[in-house]
Amino acid sequence: MFKLGGLTPAGSLTQACRTREEFVALLTALVDTMKGMHIPGDLLPKGSQAKEEHIFTRMKEALEKRCDDRGVSVDDRKPALDAIGVLEAVNDLRNSFQHTGGTAKHVAALQKLGVVYPSASSAETWLAVRARVIDSIRELRRFTASLSD
Repeated sequence: MFKLGGLTPAGSLTQACRTREEFVALLTALVDTMKGMHIPGDLLPKGSQAKEEHIFTRMKEALEKRCDDRGVSVDDRKPALDAIGVLEAVNDLRNSFQHTGGTAKHVAALQKLGVVYPSASSAETWLAVRARVIDSIRELRRFTASLSD
């Protein structure tokens, strides 16, 4: 359904995290990896205005189009859409570290990722975020495989 770009930043995602600075660096590498995905325009619904850089919007639109084309119910597609929501929450969390005034978005993103605010440590938060992303990618892989032609 989509193509993954270069994986160079992905290699750092297995590294341990001890400090807030390391956490932000790992979060940035993770988001950069996700934003390296390419979702071709032909997978989007006609008339889509989703820009290339709005990867999560494009993911949702492509998934919705494929589901509509195959008659997948709203309930059956919800786990995959929720998985994209987790990836969006990671992006929101990263953005909250890079822009001022993002405390509400920061807390909401952590909650969506199942992390209590304030978090106990950067290491625990990283492990939780990474686990949620892995689960979400597995769900998307499982779901998109079920939609294969």
